[in-house]
Amino acid sequence: MRSRLFDLRRTERGMTLVEVMVVVFIIGLTSSLVILTMPERADPAERATDDFARDVRQVADRAILTGRVQGIDLTDEGYGIAQWNGQWMTAPTRISNRAGPIQMRVIGEVEDNPLGQPELVFDPTGVNDPVQLEMKVGAKRFLLTVDANGDVVREVR
Repeated sequence: MRSRLFDLRRTERGMTLVEVMVVVFIIGLTSSLVILTMPERADPAERATDDFARDVRQVADRAILTGRVQGIDLTDEGYGIAQWNGQWMTAPTRISNRAGPIQMRVIGEVEDNPLGQPELVFDPTGVNDPVQLEMKVGAKRFLLTVDANGDVVREVR
């Protein structure tokens, strides 16, 4: 009886080297697949221009949906959303670049506006004046063109 128990214990020693290598290979393969499917981190400057383009599109859509003139007011800290209610009212929530300081300016002729009209104005009819902006985020410069539909085209300068 004793020799039979001893033989049983001897046969159940654990995993072989080949089994351990197969497990390590499978773990390595699955971890490499996970890493390959992860998206790249977006450049903060490009992410800032994408955020601005998304905000422009939302403000243009909001002007159409609400039937009120909307605008984007460029500030030293970034930009803010404005609405016309007999006078221009900038929303209490200011939107600025999350990646750091940005500088934006309108390219071309800029008329003096005593009413404090924002630089980008979106009409409820959906037709707007095209505007070109230069946006500087860190060392990168972008040329942003807002067309008559409120779509933004980005070019790296």
